[in-house]
Amino acid sequence: MIWVEPTVTFPSVSRWRFPDPSTAGEDGVVGFGADLQPDTLCGFETTVDQDFDAVVAACAERHGGEGTWILPEMHAAYLSLHHLGHAHSLEVWYGDELVGGLYGVGIGAVFAGESMFHWVGDASKVALVDLVDRLAEAGGWLVDVQLVTPHLASLGARPMPRRSFLELLRRARDLPVRLPPERRPVARLAPPPRAFPPVNGPLLGKQ
Repeated sequence: MIWVEPTVTFPSVSRWRFPDPSTAGEDGVVGFGADLQPDTLCGFETTVDQDFDAVVAACAERHGGEGTWILPEMHAAYLSLHHLGHAHSLEVWYGDELVGGLYGVGIGAVFAGESMFHWVGDASKVALVDLVDRLAEAGGWLVDVQLVTPHLASLGARPMPRRSFLELLRRARDLPVRLPPERRPVARLAPPPRAFPPVNGPLLGKQ
């Protein structure tokens, strides 16, 4: 990942930095948090790489009031990576409206997330969970989300020592993984309804 020194003007000086610890979600770990209920998923659909430029622009706009690192030069650099097949976006749609999404860089079985946005509630969480599902289907198994936040921790992300992260990256970087791009309903990812035991079952202590 690139962290830009705050005292210099991008892109004159930038340095590659690996935080220690990094934050990652492995296949089977990231999932729906308690605050992301199945009934909120109805109507959402997702795609991959359908509108990369709009996703990056929305991420910049979302963070603009706080001061964004997604400057025009950074936007252009990621667009170039996208055209080369290295950077990808996941879009969340409600009908024909883009309501959320994320973008990052694919490195073999690893997806290194850069930023996400949402214009309606839960849309960025939907994007991350859908990304993990598509990545796992394609043979990937690690999502780098950079830093721990309550939002990401609620979805299963956890800190990982730098040494462990670099070892996973070494193992994963050359695997042939490509995210499936087609439009899909998010409702497919909702956990199945909980199956309750019969009234006279062992939960109630009846024989």
